[in-house]
Amino acid sequence: MAAANGKQSTSTAETVATVAARKSDADEFMRIPPVVLAGSTLLLYASTFYVVWMGNRKGALDMFVGIFVDFGIEIQHVPAASVFVVAILTYFLTPFIANTAQAFTVGYDNRTPRYKRSELRGLPARLAACHSNCAETFPLIVAAVALSQNTPPLLRARLCAVNAAARILYICAYMGDFDVLRSSLYLLANHCAYVLIASAAFPAAVNALMASSPN
Repeated sequence: MAAANGKQSTSTAETVATVAARKSDADEFMRIPPVVLAGSTLLLYASTFYVVWMGNRKGALDMFVGIFVDFGIEIQHVPAASVFVVAILTYFLTPFIANTAQAFTVGYDNRTPRYKRSELRGLPARLAACHSNCAETFPLIVAAVALSQNTPPLLRARLCAVNAAARILYICAYMGDFDVLRSSLYLLANHCAYVLIASAAFPAAVNALMASSPN
């Protein structure tokens, strides 16, 4: 009986400590007013699309394609190579780092690997969230590449290369806790996929919109 009471007291104390920790974390959240959140989100959407649009028109996106070309990858193979890079980031690098960080902090049980993720705080928590976000958005770029077979090769290569670069920088920003930069890079990567999908649905309009500037 005494042992049972002791275990119950320990369990109660742990529960109270967990609730207190979560309440403390909640108190530290920076609550953004709804109007500010909506306005800033729309601004980020507009600004990141402008970066993609203007960068393509001025040829500034070629620098990202050049990274793949420097590794001997031809223009028409850049989309597949970029998907490969994002896949490695999504399903190898981020889960490896996140699971290792979890093992060093709250512990990792392979039978129930997600059981203690709610207890993660700080960098380990951001790593776990980063992996989840990457996994959620990976199907988007795969669908975009699959649907954009008839998109002009250079435009397709540019958008795919920028998507991969944005994903790499997104992971770095998430780890460094640069929240605004992280959100901007997330939207930038997604916009590349949106334009690719739109180019399959509305090829004439998108090709005219994204045409490179003669200047």
